[in-house]
Amino acid sequence: MNSPVIGAVCLAALLTAGVANAQSYEMPLHAEDLAAGERYRTDTHASGIQSLGRDIGARRWLGDGKWSGLKSGVDADADAKNPKNTSNLIYGKPFYAMEDGEVVGCWANAVENPRPIRGDEDPKMANPPWHASDLKTGLMAGGGNHIWVLQTNGVYALYAHAVPGSIPASVCPNRDVRFAKSLSYSNRWPDVHPNVEIKAGVTRPKVKKGQKLGLVGNSGSSSGPHLHVHMEKDGKSQPMNFARGMTTPILDGGTDINGPWTPLKGKPLPEGRLLFWPPHALGSKLTWNGTAQADFQRAFDHFADSGYWMDTIVCKAKNGKISYDTTWSPVKSDWKGWFGLSQAGYATKKAEAEGQGMKETWHNICNGSHSAVFKKL
Repeated sequence: MNSPVIGAVCLAALLTAGVANAQSYEMPLHAEDLAAGERYRTDTHASGIQSLGRDIGARRWLGDGKWSGLKSGVDADADAKNPKNTSNLIYGKPFYAMEDGEVVGCWANAVENPRPIRGDEDPKMANPPWHASDLKTGLMAGGGNHIWVLQTNGVYALYAHAVPGSIPASVCPNRDVRFAKSLSYSNRWPDVHPNVEIKAGVTRPKVKKGQKLGLVGNSGSSSGPHLHVHMEKDGKSQPMNFARGMTTPILDGGTDINGPWTPLKGKPLPEGRLLFWPPHALGSKLTWNGTAQADFQRAFDHFADSGYWMDTIVCKAKNGKISYDTTWSPVKSDWKGWFGLSQAGYATKKAEAEGQGMKETWHNICNGSHSAVFKKL
């Protein structure tokens, strides 16, 4: 069987091609925190200063184009009647800094909302029962447990609605549960609540791109567990261009786990409802075993988008089915890889890669099917 080519030339430079004059960020969520079949979900945000921001949840693949926002084992009917924060798939997922910067405002130990909103409740109702009392009395900011970061490029970033206590003191020195008194404010830029501000002249905590900041929760002005992120500067919402990550639109008729997944390559998340697959954080070697042949294309695309190249690919045939075990490491130069090639197809691709100055670094055969990796060393 001759499967599709899976390794167009992969250059680290290609991951930011076309955005040389624009700031590109790391996604605030990482793929290593997702179990198999999980992705993140988002939609177009409201207007105003947060218009280019995102509210992010998570979804779990059920099959046949269907996804769930609940953790495995949760009874959907029971949770609809008595929703729990901990039932949500996004709840407790780590979130990370999108860019280097310093913390200019934060809160870490606000009481969490008791539960998410029910589907039969009016989100605009007065004194909503799903909100914590401190929010209603003004003793908590709308962001709940949140972090304001002044990034090195002069743009402010907000990360909001974290689990109480999940933001470390090294990131947020404000450790009280609630404000000493309510304080109203308006027409303030950046939109940092005065009670959470870390004023200039005080040593402000520094954060690095990719640093873990906290866990996604349901604190503050929120109707359910999610991560809110947005950026602003000079009173205007700022685009969040992500160097890596892949997206696929959510379709009314069902959304296939195989996508198609489109790399962002320095662009913001598209408008509308979508699933996104953040990159793995760059580090040392990764091992990905037991990937079915039908699923391997998306796995390859994901790791390549994350900035890795394939070191080994071992094909295994059992009961008439083929799967692949692979190892990956951070990309260093041009490379190509293929799987499921016939003998003739392998010979053609080998000649093509060698003609481009690449050397074969791995070759495997099983059940008459060739897999190979070529790199420019």
